[in-house]
Amino acid sequence: MRLETRGLSSSRRYIPKDSAAPKTFENASESVNGKHWETNQSTETLKVNPEVLMAYDDHNGNTSVAFVAGDRLRPIKPVTYNVAQFVNVEVEPMVTGTSVATDSNAKQLATSLNASGKEVLYKGSGVTTSFDVKGQLELKTFALDIGNSALKNAWNPGTTYSTDEINEAFVSKYATKDEATGKWNPSSTVAR
Repeated sequence: MRLETRGLSSSRRYIPKDSAAPKTFENASESVNGKHWETNQSTETLKVNPEVLMAYDDHNGNTSVAFVAGDRLRPIKPVTYNVAQFVNVEVEPMVTGTSVATDSNAKQLATSLNASGKEVLYKGSGVTTSFDVKGQLELKTFALDIGNSALKNAWNPGTTYSTDEINEAFVSKYATKDEATGKWNPSSTVAR
């Protein structure tokens, strides 16, 4: 949008056209290879002043840009995006056989394969596999942040929308909060 103005007075009073009801989205989630993401839409409707980037020429012909806030509040249903992902992962696989060779030839074979201390299994014997996994769990929450009480009360008095509650609801799936210190202690096992 380009405005030809004699100053900014007319662009400061941007009036958006009436909008329809807020768009709604289906909540979705997916877990793939150590990464889980989810999107959730709030059931609450918030009203916000829309901002529009406008380009204009002033009375001297200088082109500039400005953000203008609309005079009419627009209803929205905020969407949050959460991600849980393992980073710096170390996987140590272990195999245990049901039928293991223990004679000197087996020990010599293990040494020649640079696997001293490992079991030599007979061909066709049953095995049990397990994995020791170490790493860090990275949790991120992206949400419309109007936690500032002055803005929240001016735009949406009486609303219960809280970014802190959104974040704590997500983090609590993976950790428990120590109420005395306020620190989160991750669970030793994460089910996903």
